[in-house]
Amino acid sequence: MKNNSLFFDSLYTVKKKDIKKACTVLTRAFFEDPLFKYLFPNIKKRKKMYYMFYVSLNYAMNYGYIVATSKKIEGLMVLTPPKKEKDNILALLKSKGYIIPFIMNWRKPMKMQKFIDEIHERAIDSPHWYLNSIAVDPPHQNKGFASKLLRPALDFFDSQKEICYLETENEENISLYEHFGFEVAISEKIPNSNVQVWGMIRKAR
Repeated sequence: MKNNSLFFDSLYTVKKKDIKKACTVLTRAFFEDPLFKYLFPNIKKRKKMYYMFYVSLNYAMNYGYIVATSKKIEGLMVLTPPKKEKDNILALLKSKGYIIPFIMNWRKPMKMQKFIDEIHERAIDSPHWYLNSIAVDPPHQNKGFASKLLRPALDFFDSQKEICYLETENEENISLYEHFGFEVAISEKIPNSNVQVWGMIRKAR
């Protein structure tokens, strides 16, 4: 992972020793999210989403940034910087993505990811930062932690005249992101589901 001193001095850099805690926070924060309820209708099996976050965070350790509100990880944010090349098999292996087929039925998550990637590509074709995830542990929600995570990054993007993109499957989050300057660029429903995906873009101010 790259040095984050450019814009995250006020935040804690998540380290490998923190991955399990970070995955637990993400799992709790997204447990009732429409996307994960679609992927894992069975509540007991939904806990397996932990391993999807495990792969995602390992990827970010190698290719992006993972920052938290503090060492306690009340909340965290995952960002991927602008990139020119698509992910390859090496990136998958380094991220430990090979564990997924041994833990869960991978076909549904893979189809979902392919669809979301296609939306991403249609929404924006210029270099941009990707806000992969932002989550606050439920006991710490509504205490300003989301703002504490987002503000330093958005200020940096503004200073560098850079764009940020994100997706959400929770309509309630749209107004929150709009408050930070994001605008809906695309909205489509995942095939054979009731899950709507909104792709949002924030241009530099």
